Amino acid sequence: MKKIISVLSLSLIVSFTLMSGSGFAYKESDLKKLKETNVCRGCDLSKSNLSGENLSKANLGGANLSSANLKGTNLFGTLLYSANLSGANLTGAMLGEANLSNANLEGARLMVVNLSRANLKGANLKGVKLHEAILSGADLTDAEMTDAQICGTRMPAGNMVHRDC
Repeated sequence: MKKIISVLSLSLIVSFTLMSGSGFAYKESDLKKLKETNVCRGCDLSKSNLSGENLSKANLGGANLSSANLKGTNLFGTLLYSANLSGANLTGAMLGEANLSNANLEGARLMVVNLSRANLKGANLKGVKLHEAILSGADLTDAEMTDAQICGTRMPAGNMVHRDC
């Protein structure tokens, strides 16, 4: 009886492990599509490592980039409208002129990031870490910034914001 219970327990653990691996990480086919075409609307790129990539002017509208590593990535002019970037690491990313309207950036790290002339209309910026960022000319109309940590950041009006972070 102990053997049967042990075998069943092991089978359940293996099944859950295999199922969780495919359900909680990016799709390899989506990553390949992005790299080949620079277009991947609605793709699942969650938890992917795109650090240092050149995705300038890519179309990632509606894509899931939650918890993705986008550190140092060139996203200049990229379409990220309605994308999920919650928990993403965008430290040092170039997001000038990017369209992030209605994007979910909740809890994202936006440290030393360039968002000049970016469209952030209606974006969810709750709890973001916005440190030493540039937002000159950015449109923050209706953006939600509750609990955002803003330090040494150049805001659209050109004023520096200093808070203890």
